[in-house]
Amino acid sequence: MNQAEKSIAARDEISSAAMRLFARKGFKGTTIRDISRESGRSMGCIYHHFSGKEEIFATLIMRLEILPGLEKVAFLLFAPGFPENLQDIAFEIAHTIADQKDRVKLWYVDALEFDGKYARQVIQAAWPAMDIAIKAAFANKGLLSVSEGLEPGMAMRIIISSFMGIFMQQEILGVYFTDDNTNNQLIKQASKLFLHGLLTG
Repeated sequence: MNQAEKSIAARDEISSAAMRLFARKGFKGTTIRDISRESGRSMGCIYHHFSGKEEIFATLIMRLEILPGLEKVAFLLFAPGFPENLQDIAFEIAHTIADQKDRVKLWYVDALEFDGKYARQVIQAAWPAMDIAIKAAFANKGLLSVSEGLEPGMAMRIIISSFMGIFMQQEILGVYFTDDNTNNQLIKQASKLFLHGLLTG
């Protein structure tokens, strides 16, 4: 392993240890000494790679490991079955949130301890690109209007945000919408609601 690879390995070990601690103890409850113990790296090594605890925290949120899952969501927007494939989109969001549980917890820590300072930057950076993809997907299907008075980009942002909020609540709080703690019925019901509405006639 050359020096560059060793440096990357050290940063990754420090970051992984810090993420576990921040998710468990919060930002204020975690010290550099804690991160040193958890990572097996000296405090000097940590300060060599990061200016301090907040830089580690910010880096963890801004690294955007959640994006590969959102890229799959974007791919589903252009699938032949869109928008009827809303259940597939919801399952992809659910899997992404579950796979990134500790990172999702950091968003809550950020909201409580930094007033959403870093997560807000991530969302503000991601939404414009997602909005373009959503509008292009509807245009590709010839669906320039989903319902009278409803703007496609805004509608899908609401739907995606709703699913993200639901699955984040389940992963972080352990509060599930169904007795069997699975997403099958939840996604089926929510997708039907979003596609067809609450009222008939």
